[in-house]
Amino acid sequence: MNLFNRHGRALLLTAVAGVICAASAAAESTDSAFVPIIANTDATIRVEYTDETGDGRWRQFDVIANKLDTLRLPPQKIATGVRHSSQNRVNTPVLVNSNRGVVTVNLAAQSYKNAEIALYSINGKSILRKNVTAASAANRIFRRNVTPGVYMLSISGNGSTSTTRLTHNHGPIDINVVFNGEGLSSTPRMAKNSEERAKWTIKVTAQGWTDTSYTLVEPFGGYYEKQVITLKLTIPFSTTAIGKQTWMAENLRYVPPTGNSWCYDNADSNCTKFGRLYDWEAASKACPASWHLPTMDEWKTLITFISDLDPENGVAGRMFRATAEWTDWSRLTPEELAERFPNTYGFSALPAGKYWPQNKKFDDLGDRTYWWTATDEPNDSFVGGTGRDVELRSQFIKISFESKLSGMSVRCIKNKK
Repeated sequence: MNLFNRHGRALLLTAVAGVICAASAAAESTDSAFVPIIANTDATIRVEYTDETGDGRWRQFDVIANKLDTLRLPPQKIATGVRHSSQNRVNTPVLVNSNRGVVTVNLAAQSYKNAEIALYSINGKSILRKNVTAASAANRIFRRNVTPGVYMLSISGNGSTSTTRLTHNHGPIDINVVFNGEGLSSTPRMAKNSEERAKWTIKVTAQGWTDTSYTLVEPFGGYYEKQVITLKLTIPFSTTAIGKQTWMAENLRYVPPTGNSWCYDNADSNCTKFGRLYDWEAASKACPASWHLPTMDEWKTLITFISDLDPENGVAGRMFRATAEWTDWSRLTPEELAERFPNTYGFSALPAGKYWPQNKKFDDLGDRTYWWTATDEPNDSFVGGTGRDVELRSQFIKISFESKLSGMSVRCIKNKK
C-alpha cells in the first residue's frame, strides 16, 4: 500500500510476519481510523460522517492546548473496489520494512539529513522518541517489553511528517534507521479510487476562539498525517508574563454565553477602551479556552511578587497602572506620571469603574478599577451572593468582596501547562 506525506512524497510500508505488522487498508476502511492531532488551544473536536443512506455517525473529543492527541474516526461504509496504479518505478524518500522483529527505516539522504522517529499509542502517549542523523554510523531505537496494541509510527524531517499505523503483537520493539545515498525505489501497490475514499467533517470549537471546519479525506493506504489546528481569538488581546504567571495585559471584552455584562454608560466605545463589566456568573465563564478567571490565591501570588520588588514597600498599585485615563495625580507632567507609575510589568490597568445593577448606576470611571476573582466569599451579606474582588485605587491595591450581581472587570490568567 502507498502512503503519502503532505509534500506528495510516497511512503511504502511492507508488512511481513514479525513483531510489528501494518494493518491492511481493507480493514481500515471498515474499522475506525486513528489520526494524530494537535491544537493551539484547549478545544472540542467533533467528527461527523453521513453515508449515502443518511445514516449519520459522530464522535466528540476534548483536546489540551499544544498536546499531541489522537482522533478515533467513526467507521464508514466505503466501497471495496480498487484500481491498479502504474507499475513504473517511483522514488520514495522513506521505506519501512519489518523482518523477524526488527524494523528498518530507510531514509533517502538527499531528502533527509536528520529526522525524528517517534512511536505513540493511539491515545497520544509517547512510547519512544529519538532524533537521528545521517552523520551517525548507527541509529537504533530499542524498547523492551512493549505492551501489545496499535501504535502510530511517526517520521518527521525535511519539513514534513509521515505517520504509519502499526500493530505490535508482543516482545520488544527494535527500530534501525539507515540513511541511503540515493532515492529508494518501490513499486506502487493497489490504491482506492479517490471517489471511494472516506471523508469526515472535522469541526473544532473553543470558547473565545473562531471555530473552524474542514473535510478530512482518507489518504491512499489509510494512514493520516498529523493534523495541526490553529484557531484565532475572536477578540485578540495582549498578554504579559509576570513571575511564573501569564496574564492578560488588558481587560476582557468578550461577550459571555451566560450571565450579564455591560459597557460603562452603555457606550460601546467604553468597552473598546476599558473592557466589559461582568457580573460574577458571567465572569466565571467569560475567559477564552486555555485561560481562566484567577482565584484569590493567584491574585495574591501576583500582588506578592510585585510588592516584593516594589521599592516603595507595599505600594504595589503604582506598579500595575497605565498612565492614561486616570484622573488622579493630574498635577503631574506626563514625564512625572511615567516615573510615578512605571507600569513595570505591562499589566496596564485602566480605571474602568463598576456597575451597580440594584440602582442601575455606573460609577468610578477614571478613578478606580475592580476585578473579579473566582473565589466565593462565605459571608453572603449581599443579595445574590458574595464574591471576592481586587480593587485598585491610586497607588493602592486591596482585596475586598462585593455582590455577585455587580458589574466589574475581568483579567484572565493562562492555564498552567
